[in-house]
Amino acid sequence: MADLSFTVKTEVSVPQAHLASLPGLSDAQGSVTLWRHGLRGWEQVPCQAEATGSAPRLCWISDGNPDREVQYRLSASAPSRDPQEAGSGFAVQDCQYRFKVRWNGAIVGAYNFIGQREVGLEAGALPTIVDPRVNLAWVGFKPFWYPLYTPAGLRLTENSPADHPHHHSVWFGHAKVNGVDCWIETGSGGKILLQEIRDVVAGPVFAGWTETNWWVGPDGTKLFEEDRSHRLWHVGQGYLLDMALTFRATEGAVHFEKEKDAGLGIRVADSLDVEDGGLILNSHGDRNEAGTFNRPADWLDYSGPVSGRTGGLAVFNGPDVPIHPWFTRDYGPLLSNFMRFQPYLLPPGEQLRLSFRLYLHDGDANAARVAEHYTAFKMPPRVVMEARR
Repeated sequence: MADLSFTVKTEVSVPQAHLASLPGLSDAQGSVTLWRHGLRGWEQVPCQAEATGSAPRLCWISDGNPDREVQYRLSASAPSRDPQEAGSGFAVQDCQYRFKVRWNGAIVGAYNFIGQREVGLEAGALPTIVDPRVNLAWVGFKPFWYPLYTPAGLRLTENSPADHPHHHSVWFGHAKVNGVDCWIETGSGGKILLQEIRDVVAGPVFAGWTETNWWVGPDGTKLFEEDRSHRLWHVGQGYLLDMALTFRATEGAVHFEKEKDAGLGIRVADSLDVEDGGLILNSHGDRNEAGTFNRPADWLDYSGPVSGRTGGLAVFNGPDVPIHPWFTRDYGPLLSNFMRFQPYLLPPGEQLRLSFRLYLHDGDANAARVAEHYTAFKMPPRVVMEARR
């Protein structure tokens, strides 16, 4: 692969994730080195290749250059020095019933699950768990993220609070799908059981994996299949968590009924909610439940006090999520759920894809520049190839 020179143009000056399919990248043998031109000349930048089927992509994090146009150079030679110390970057630890994700050794979060992968049982069955550290009430019904932290170590979410024990930090579900409740978590309800985890990656730029889940009825009958991918990035004073869900109507039509208890659910830490001094803020500047409930907005942020400091969590809906009003409550939950206002029918053999980005940040929404991070999400950087000299 010959050396490549290119310019990256961005709409904002916050650190952000770059993904670029570059000519000749698939021909490179072994390592590649990425250089960025800054105030001190050419500097090496951590990068990570991603296989995408047709052509690999190169991934890296920008430095938030205020010029918004930055020159890069990519070479096929091995790095002259490691841009990060040994053992740094992301790591994913398989702990049987959960994946723990760390950045430079510090915990970012844990993803909890149960299903055929772990226990070798038929779909719908639950194992007898002898490990006292595993709470079956947490993992027996659906996968979820808990805990989730900021780079400063502030825990942002709550799991299974007394008022709503089926609220699990960050989760997805639906209370009426083909007549089955995959939300409330009762013996007569359904479950979302993990079947397979694949493509687990962890490196200097991102970590992630893809899983296949079965949504099943109370008797274990499969309703449909779901592919779910996760990717985490470290950007300045926060982490980005990208989630994409693809529902596949493998067993016939899937009827998602009009239902308020559905969609992407988030329950913030008790100390962070509005009742304890926190703040809900949307892209219009509306505040708390009184101003944000039932109103569409580009983004929603929930920030507040955690262990004497301030942290928060912002939610961005992807372009495949229909525009709809947000569900917010001052006591801690927020939902992105377009099916609260209309049902959705997924015909046999068809697919429905929904994507979201969570921004886990230190500071409040203004200090963490949530609005600019949303712009970066909606208008990703553009790569312009330069003429070879």
